[in-house]
This record gives sequence, structure tokens and C-alpha cells, in this order.
Amino acid sequence: MPTRLELYFLGNTAAGRAALANAQRLCPDSLRGTRELVALDLANSPLAGAEAGVLVTPTLLCRDERGERRVFGDLADLAAVARALGLEAPTL
Repeated sequence: MPTRLELYFLGNTAAGRAALANAQRLCPDSLRGTRELVALDLANSPLAGAEAGVLVTPTLLCRDERGERRVFGDLADLAAVARALGLEAPTL
């Protein structure tokens, strides 16, 4: 089962754009097949955030066989984000 990363953001904001760019860096081509990133703009899909229990944006939700983990914000510190989600940080 691949690790599913779900990024919830709201519209075209600076924080949302930064979070999306940083989340994409957590899923390099070398990890294709083991990590999957889904980006959900809550301006277009407000129910998706409600169903996932998202209270703030941006939120990155990690789902895998160990359960769910969440981080919030622009995800600028990739090493800290990877640690918080229990992921191996990609080499950049």
C-alpha cells in the first residue's frame, strides 16, 4: 500500500502555493509507487476538507498502514515535516 499524502489548501494563496511546492518535493520520482500526492483545493471541493476533518489550511494528511498523521502550514522545513509524518526525507 503506497503512502497517500493529501494536501488541503484554500485557493491561490502564498501559503497554499508554498505548501504544494514543498509537498511535491516529498514525492520525488525516485519514490514513485511508494508515495502518492493528492492536492485538494477547498475552494473547489469544500466537502473534501470537512470529510477529512480539516480545520486549518494548508494541512498535509499522511495515510498509510500506520494510520493518519497531520502537519500544518507551508511545509518549508521538509526534514521536520518528514519526521512528523514518519517518512524518510527525500534527498534534495
